[in-house]
Amino acid sequence: MIHHGLDGNGLWTLSRGLARQRQRYYEELQSADLGRRNDLDGRGNLSDAGLASFCRFFLETMLDQIRFMSSLLGLPALRTRVERYFQFEALHLKLHREALMRVVRTLMDEGEIPRTRVQEITGKGATVSAEIIKLGLREGLIESPSPKGPLQPGFPEKILDFYFPQLFVDLQADESDRVGR
Repeated sequence: MIHHGLDGNGLWTLSRGLARQRQRYYEELQSADLGRRNDLDGRGNLSDAGLASFCRFFLETMLDQIRFMSSLLGLPALRTRVERYFQFEALHLKLHREALMRVVRTLMDEGEIPRTRVQEITGKGATVSAEIIKLGLREGLIESPSPKGPLQPGFPEKILDFYFPQLFVDLQADESDRVGR
C-alpha cells in the first residue's frame, strides 16, 4: 500500500481502526491462516475465502478511518475557512492579503504548485509575485522544500484551529474505542 502511495501521509491511521475492532481483527487474521476448506477454496494450502474475507475487512477498516478523518478535517469546506481566515484573522496582512489568499486557496485545492504559477493566480508581475511568496513563507502559510522549489500549503499552529475547527476537539470516547477493557 505504501509503495502505491496509499499510506495516508499521516492523515489517517489504520492502527486506530484495527484497535477499535480488535477481536474481529484477530478473527479475520486467523481465518486467513486456515487451511483450504475444499477443492473450490483456492489452489494452495491456505483458504482463499479466508484471505478474501480478511482483505475485505482490512479495506473496509481503511475506508472507515479515511471517512473518520475526512469528517474531522471537513475538507469540502476548507476553502471557505481559508477565505474567512484572511477576512477576519489575517488583518495584519495589509499589502497583498487578497492575492496571498488566492494562492493559499489554490494550494489547498491542488496541494503543490510551481512558483511561476503565482503570477497566473494573482495577475501580478514577477516582482510582486515574489513578494507574495515571501510573505506567505514568512507567515508559514506557504512552504517550500528549497528556495526555488515548488510551493506547498503551510499549516502553522496559529491557523490550525481556524482551518480545522473539529480536529482538536475532545471527542467523547465510546466503548468500542477502549482497547483491552
